[in-house]
Amino acid sequence: MRVRLLMVEMRNKSGCLTSLTSMISMTNGLRLACVLCLVAISFTTDALQPTTPLDLVGRQSWTLENGLPQNTITTLLQSASGYLWAGTELGLARFDGQNFLTLDHTSTAHYPDAETRSLLDVSSADVPSGMNGLWIGTGDGLVRWRNGLATLFTTENGLPSAQIRGLFFTGNTLWVWTQQGLAYSRDGLKFQTASDGLPDGAITAIAATSGSLWVATTSGIAERHNGGWRTLPATSGPSLVASASDASDAILAATVDGAFLIRNGQSRLAKSTTLVLPRTQLPSGGIVFLAQAADGSIAVASSSELVIVERSQDGFRVVARYHCGTELPGTRMETVYADRAGALWIGTNRGLARVYHQKLDWLPTTDPLAHAAIDTLLEDREGSLWVGTETSGLHILRDARFRFLGTGDGLSSDDTTAIVEDAQHTLWIGTREAGLNEIRANTPTKISSLTADKGLLSNIILSLASSRDGSLWIGTPDGLDRLRNGAISSFTSADGLPDDFIRSLYAAQDGSLWIGTRRGLTHFNPNHPSASMHTWTTANGLGSDLVGAVAETGDGSLWVATLHGLSQLHVDRAGGTGVGLARNFTTTEGLSGNVITALASADKMLWMGTQSHGLTLWDGSQFHAIPTAVAAQLPSAIHGILLDETHHLWITSDDGLFRVDALALMGCILRGECNTAGKLTIDHFTTADGLRSRETSNNSHPTLLRGHDGRLWFTTPRGVVTVDPQHFVPLPAEPPVVIERFAVDDHSLPVNHQSTAMIPAGHLRFQFDYAGLSFAAPQKLRYEYKLEGFDRVWTEAGMRRTAYYTNIPPGHYRFRVRAAMGDPVNTTQLSEADLDFVLRPHFYQTLWFYLLLALLLAGLILAVIRWRLSLARKEFGVVMAERNRIAREIHDTLAQGYVGISVQLEVLGELLRHNRSETAAKHLALTQTHVRDSLEDARRSIWALRSQDATEQTLPIRLRRMMEKAQNSSQRNRMTTSLNVHGAYRSLAPKAEEELLRIAQEAIQNAQKHSQATELTVRLEYHERMLVLSVTDNGIGFSAPDAGTPLHSPEGHYGLTGMRERAALIGASITLSSVPGNGTTLLVEVAAPDTSARQNPQHAASQEK
Repeated sequence: MRVRLLMVEMRNKSGCLTSLTSMISMTNGLRLACVLCLVAISFTTDALQPTTPLDLVGRQSWTLENGLPQNTITTLLQSASGYLWAGTELGLARFDGQNFLTLDHTSTAHYPDAETRSLLDVSSADVPSGMNGLWIGTGDGLVRWRNGLATLFTTENGLPSAQIRGLFFTGNTLWVWTQQGLAYSRDGLKFQTASDGLPDGAITAIAATSGSLWVATTSGIAERHNGGWRTLPATSGPSLVASASDASDAILAATVDGAFLIRNGQSRLAKSTTLVLPRTQLPSGGIVFLAQAADGSIAVASSSELVIVERSQDGFRVVARYHCGTELPGTRMETVYADRAGALWIGTNRGLARVYHQKLDWLPTTDPLAHAAIDTLLEDREGSLWVGTETSGLHILRDARFRFLGTGDGLSSDDTTAIVEDAQHTLWIGTREAGLNEIRANTPTKISSLTADKGLLSNIILSLASSRDGSLWIGTPDGLDRLRNGAISSFTSADGLPDDFIRSLYAAQDGSLWIGTRRGLTHFNPNHPSASMHTWTTANGLGSDLVGAVAETGDGSLWVATLHGLSQLHVDRAGGTGVGLARNFTTTEGLSGNVITALASADKMLWMGTQSHGLTLWDGSQFHAIPTAVAAQLPSAIHGILLDETHHLWITSDDGLFRVDALALMGCILRGECNTAGKLTIDHFTTADGLRSRETSNNSHPTLLRGHDGRLWFTTPRGVVTVDPQHFVPLPAEPPVVIERFAVDDHSLPVNHQSTAMIPAGHLRFQFDYAGLSFAAPQKLRYEYKLEGFDRVWTEAGMRRTAYYTNIPPGHYRFRVRAAMGDPVNTTQLSEADLDFVLRPHFYQTLWFYLLLALLLAGLILAVIRWRLSLARKEFGVVMAERNRIAREIHDTLAQGYVGISVQLEVLGELLRHNRSETAAKHLALTQTHVRDSLEDARRSIWALRSQDATEQTLPIRLRRMMEKAQNSSQRNRMTTSLNVHGAYRSLAPKAEEELLRIAQEAIQNAQKHSQATELTVRLEYHERMLVLSVTDNGIGFSAPDAGTPLHSPEGHYGLTGMRERAALIGASITLSSVPGNGTTLLVEVAAPDTSARQNPQHAASQEK
């Protein structure tokens, strides 16, 4: 049988397999033996463990239903970015672990409608930019895929043929093997043929080393040398070459004369060649495959026979031969591949096989790959093996870090409860309804079961314990069973147990047994002469009568998990009775919760899990809660706790398995060293890691076990999980992350990390699609991203692989995304990708626009300020004008009236002293007239504050009245007055007439007071466009001031200055002319309306008085 032979071969490396029947038959027990034997032979590499039976290797497949464009895989490649590329007959598929992107003639411009035959990824800073990219050889041209764009090269670009058979890169040169010969390019833009000088015949194989290119044809082998070809001597006939693995510049070569190893790139066959396999030992049918394994062994194969050659003292020797149809599946070999661990993988037209140290293994007949035609193989950077098939799609084989035992391996049930190992290293596994399973170390191929039919009280196993005397204690809902020397004895409440429902068992160091029930904790020492049972309850200090897990620490304390806290017992072992006092601890003393579900001791320390409040640590003197940030990464409901030999805590829960460094966790709890970089790492394992169930068993004890060899076992509702912590293969901490798509307003742009994308203004929606490229456990990838220039902190995206942004302002941005295994993202174990872009601003968002706007705003503010100042000045001017007007009015009206009244009163006084009563009466009447006139002037001035229309009387009439008053007041001075009005009357603005009236009034009063004149003449002349007012006296005159000198009356009164101001207010010109001794003339000219008005009869003729 296959597994049996595998076990023999592990003891005798020279053994070989000869029986096909023996290889494909295997019992469940032998499969279990392989699982148990993996502990001794497992090791950690970055490749599939070659000693793991293929039926235990994890596998996954993708077909059309999973997004693969076609089920026929022709070639495979993992690019430098981390993508897996799968060529098909209809195009090319890019895989990121979850999604496929298809490149074909319907989805990609310039992509030919042809089969993909070869792939090559060039990523080097030492070559022209045109060389970098993914090169795709098809049946109708060569395609370069770069930055999301495809470029097609055909015979028009210098290729000998559009049918591409292979691609190679060496010496910064791209080599293209076509149906019609060889071509090369050094710039990625144009190609030159290079077939001249090669041996005659068609090319059969090409091998590229670090320093040269080797070409095999149907008539010989040649090496590229100094721009030409140098044919190897003594080679003829069909040949084959392949790269060797033991030296960077060595190749494997095969001709009709044998197989050779050519070292150091020498071109002289006799000097550089070592015979690997002579002609007589070549496989039959012609050599089609050459490969060298990592251990130096060489595989030489025809389509039906595989020969394995190893080094010996005399050179090389054949160590194994395998034939299709007998040792190998199928009838024809399709590919031979050597992985990094030293295994050779053989793909045939009917399945897959592996050879490692002459040990041959097949996939089980139930595996879909066992009957598939294997076309191509590839080992990725994480060590997984990819398998491309002819019609069955794409498959991956990866190391399963967790192994399983279930009904398929011989267990009586998958629903397992408790597990224990006895002193003979026999595993005992309890089930929910199918009794107890036994796996003996000396007969691992046999699983036996023990049920109620064979003497157990029940088929439901709740708890297990193994004591030092060889007894196995079995707790059931119906009582306690003891298995010793093949005999079963039972104990129930009739024998002193407080309850038949045995929830937990603990075999103490002194050989006694602690029994947890629903009604207390019972201590039983069957080896003591009294063999009595003693029970602790709440009356003895237990927190609750419902007892769960029991553990013992190095100081002799017994710890009991209850429903209402954790109880500590200090047992009196000297008397053998086990009697002691119990002390109970609750949240008051520092527990995170009162319902204790799991216990694990480490010397004097104790780890305890609760039902809903996570983990707590007892350090020997007090309890410590887990820091909140760490507790959030651990389960709140804990089923079990176990410490392995590598000082890691394993925690089971209904959300999978958790693994954390116990020493680092204690440092975090006791010393606050939680944030030290790389100090504390928490691993979380679920179905994404290969577990069959996230949920582990609970309400049974113990549900987890550390075996004598350090291997860990966990019971679950879907079988038993086992893992070797000493050879635990961690997931890649820093999987590569790429930005797959950059879209602006739903329009995709090329993702180019070498330049900055310039985005025109006006775009609103930005989308970034990204992916972490890990194929070991893509479901565990977690992401976080940040848009520098917009985001202040990183956004935790979880499993989401798209980021959206809307309405971001113009500016320079860098989108950054990073990925890590596990949740949450561990910032100390991150890979990152970034993309720069610039969102251009609208013209109104540019700096120059803001500067212009600021200038305009400043100008506007200045204009407003000036306008406000102008308004203020105008208001002030209005106030000043009104003030001046009032001053003029008072001067020209009230003041003059009061002067006249004063004069009349003086005359009246003189008359009364001389008893001239009649004349005094006349002057009194005149004084009253002056008073009335002054009151009228005051009213007119007040009315002018409210309206510019001070009166409805015309200017001539008002002048006449003024002249009458002047005449009356001038009788004492005997000055005669006259008023002459010429021309047709035309009304002026009321303001203009009022100002002219006041000017005339001031001139008349000045003449009366100062001129000593006997005649005073006022003329008012209405011309066609002008009104002229003149006041003339024949007085003493005076020297007129200069035009620019302010005019004041000799007494400093407002006088002449007021006249000038009034003239200026109505736009009139005023002229004062005087000669001493010849009188004075005041002339005022003001524009008059050019309209005809009816002549007022009262003003048509001159008036004199």
